[in-house]
Amino acid sequence: MATQSIEIVGSFTAYGSDGQQYTVINLQDVFQHNSSEGRNRVAGNQWLALENGMHVNRIDKGKYLIVELEIQLTSDDPTAP
Repeated sequence: MATQSIEIVGSFTAYGSDGQQYTVINLQDVFQHNSSEGRNRVAGNQWLALENGMHVNRIDKGKYLIVELEIQLTSDDPTAP
């Protein structure tokens, strides 16, 4: 039987056009299933969100958009995608 979960694979700090600081979380779907060969784990899609669940779109390296609020974010964090 296959199971799906969501894992946090990273986070970074970004600053909004509204002057606020935000923590952006990098999430990933993970699929696991058992077979006669053991447990298989497959990484799926990754996406960005705020801690409160709002969606974040990546525009370019270091540039993002909070979809629901239409607030632009910037980050110079080297771990930011």
